[in-house]
Amino acid sequence: MKRLYGLLSVLFIFSVQFLTAQNIDVRGKITDNNGAAIPDASISIKGTRTGTKTAADDSFKLSARPGATLVITTIGFTSSDVST
Repeated sequence: MKRLYGLLSVLFIFSVQFLTAQNIDVRGKITDNNGAAIPDASISIKGTRTGTKTAADDSFKLSARPGATLVITTIGFTSSDVST
């Protein structure tokens, strides 16, 4: 019985790692058409509650599934949708 629990524990750990390994790290910088950095932009994954804001250097990092759509919003600009 202990061996069965040990095997189930190992399988559970591998399944959790497999599920989380499907995400990719999306990194970038938010700029306007002239290449100027846009401060305090919000980046979220469409259809989820996952998101982040740009850092002090206007860069961001977000973990998302391949093919996810990122929604970028900030004050004074039209929001944009970008596929990963």
